[in-house]
Amino acid sequence: MIYGVIALEAGLSPLRAQAMSAIVFTGSAQFLTVQLLANLTPALVVILTGFVVNLRHLLYSASVAPWLQGLSGPWKALLSYLLTDEAYAVTIINYRQNG
Repeated sequence: MIYGVIALEAGLSPLRAQAMSAIVFTGSAQFLTVQLLANLTPALVVILTGFVVNLRHLLYSASVAPWLQGLSGPWKALLSYLLTDEAYAVTIINYRQNG
């Protein structure tokens, strides 16, 4: 809800704000993108900033990879889409404690 308010205040239409929530599945990138767009930042800078902020997901994936090796490609694709900071924290603790 907070993102929606900020997005609308930054000038995004309700449809674009909602579409961004459906496409960009990371809160930090959403907030960052809206702030940059509100300041009329060039599109390339917005894209590169979002990319750099989300590089942490590469590290998340590498750290859970040993436990997910046996899964099929579709399962891995689904899990990569659902990989959030909170899901990673719970998952890695569980894997380390229970194998």
